Amino acid sequence: IKDMALKDLRSEIAYIPQNPFLFEGTLLDNLDPKNQFEKDEIETIVKLVGIDKSLILSISTKEEILNHKINENGNNLSAGQKQLICLCRALLQKTKILAIDEATANVDHKTDSELQKALRHKKFDDTTILTIAHRIDTIMDYDRIMVMDDGRLVGFDSYQNLMRDCEIFRQLQ
Repeated sequence: IKDMALKDLRSEIAYIPQNPFLFEGTLLDNLDPKNQFEKDEIETIVKLVGIDKSLILSISTKEEILNHKINENGNNLSAGQKQLICLCRALLQKTKILAIDEATANVDHKTDSELQKALRHKKFDDTTILTIAHRIDTIMDYDRIMVMDDGRLVGFDSYQNLMRDCEIFRQLQ
């Protein structure tokens, strides 16, 4: 990436923060603010991530789901629903790098599991996912895990090797 122009680099990175950002409007407005995606692309990602199940309430059609009203800062949604929307928005961008900063810190284990399942879909095999996490089960099947302690790198390996060789990692269990 050192040889890429900053504008090009930024277009290849999507970011999901710990505190999701949503704005007042519809679900569609939040997923595709620049109107750059086809409805079927959006609907595929919505289904893959599980927003359609999460927002079922009284919604019965795809169109109703995409037109679901979101209040300012998403205050009419749960933390998990907001994170699912942010995940959808990031996945729609089809970037080469997806950075996830504790995106599942405020969701229950079931929602975390659904998010992780969506991230492992074959559709995203060409995406490098960088995850900051404190839950071991969130990252246990990642190719490589970096273990930090007091700002120092103390391990960088597979889950199995870190369990065998890194005391600090084992203590996180």
